[in-house]
Amino acid sequence: MINMGIADAQRLDQVFTNLNTSGSCVTEVATILDISPDYFVGLFNSEKEDSEKTIVKPASLAFTNDQKIEYIIESFIQKASVNVWFGQYGSKKTFIALSACINVALGKDWLGLKTKRYPALFIDEESGERRLQKRIKEGIIGEKAEKEIPLYYTSFEQFNFLKNQEESIQKIRYCILTTGAKLCFIDAFSDIMATGDENSVKDTQPVFMALRRLAEDLDCAFVIIHHKNKQKDFRGSTAIPGAVDSMVEISSKDGCSKIQFKTIKNRDGEPLKMNATIHWTENSFYLLKDAIEYSDEEKHISKQLRISVKSHS
Repeated sequence: MINMGIADAQRLDQVFTNLNTSGSCVTEVATILDISPDYFVGLFNSEKEDSEKTIVKPASLAFTNDQKIEYIIESFIQKASVNVWFGQYGSKKTFIALSACINVALGKDWLGLKTKRYPALFIDEESGERRLQKRIKEGIIGEKAEKEIPLYYTSFEQFNFLKNQEESIQKIRYCILTTGAKLCFIDAFSDIMATGDENSVKDTQPVFMALRRLAEDLDCAFVIIHHKNKQKDFRGSTAIPGAVDSMVEISSKDGCSKIQFKTIKNRDGEPLKMNATIHWTENSFYLLKDAIEYSDEEKHISKQLRISVKSHS
């Protein structure tokens, strides 16, 4: 799933085998990967650990930890969060997501917003590896960057948070631990709950609960790409906006280079609206922020959508 050196892969395989059999190598793994041992909480099943885990904590603990919100993309995506970006087909969601990943991996401002440099992971369940590689290459060239950047991907691994939830959780956890990713895009929501009903709370809620668990355990931000319905509202259950930290509407007509971003929900921040243009060359693409005004009809649709999400939440 992830490109690694043979020696690194063999060493990790051996260490993880030791962990599965003895559970005594957590510190060694953390040292190899240069991460905190806390990342391994919940990675391996242990009835003893579960029975000894403290679930009731004193209020005084709130005074010992720093609750400052840390953003990966300024005012847009914070660490250890679960987010949804949604738009109509043809609204360039995958290009936008890859652009965000590339700029975070580079530590470059994205659409005028400051980023914190972190490795990024793109989980593709929709485009296919050949098409995805082409877009990644074009995005990196568009940012005038070297090809060796801390951006990683998986493609068509068939993660399913309903049918094979625990297996999917452990695989994604492994991907994040071995890459050090702090930003993870998943394209798209319907694919990671295949055979489920997007309109059912019973089916959607477990997916977001699992993503929340991963986000908190790994201090990683997840952004789920999702679609609009025929009414130009977000598609699916009313439980979706209640389960996420932010929800961003992406509007762009098929074949048009103009894009509008609008936060429909932003749990810990102010509402945000941005306009951008995507530029294509023969072998690259990149996004630039602009200040284009949109029609009254588009503004009205967005207002109705915010009212809908507010009532759902």
